[in-house]
Amino acid sequence: MIRVFLADDDRAFRRVYRRLFERTEGFQFMDEAGTVADSLRMIRALNPDVALVDVQMPDGSGLEVVRGISNAATRVIVLTTFDLDEYVADAIRDGAAGFLLKNASPLEVMTAVRAVHAGHSSLAPEVTARLMG
Repeated sequence: MIRVFLADDDRAFRRVYRRLFERTEGFQFMDEAGTVADSLRMIRALNPDVALVDVQMPDGSGLEVVRGISNAATRVIVLTTFDLDEYVADAIRDGAAGFLLKNASPLEVMTAVRAVHAGHSSLAPEVTARLMG
């Protein structure tokens, strides 16, 4: 059972992914938050296996969440609409195990969560192509 947490300021986006993880065997949706402060507090308390974290939140950057839990057992996938090279580099440097764009299909997101939980990394194809180039 992979325990998942979602940090994103878009309530509708959180609702969709909450339902997806709650209805898919092998996943347990732990909780969700819409701010950096709540995300850090809840991730530290719940200790999920994988946290999906958006970059831009109302009280700061999701990269603060990545940095704030980098010593925990929680593995982080940044899931955002912003594929700027600086975000990718910062996320990876700060300890994220994955970087996906929100245009990824639910199957791609779930596959990435499984991969990251298993100790691998997962990068959006667009991001990988740019890094390799």
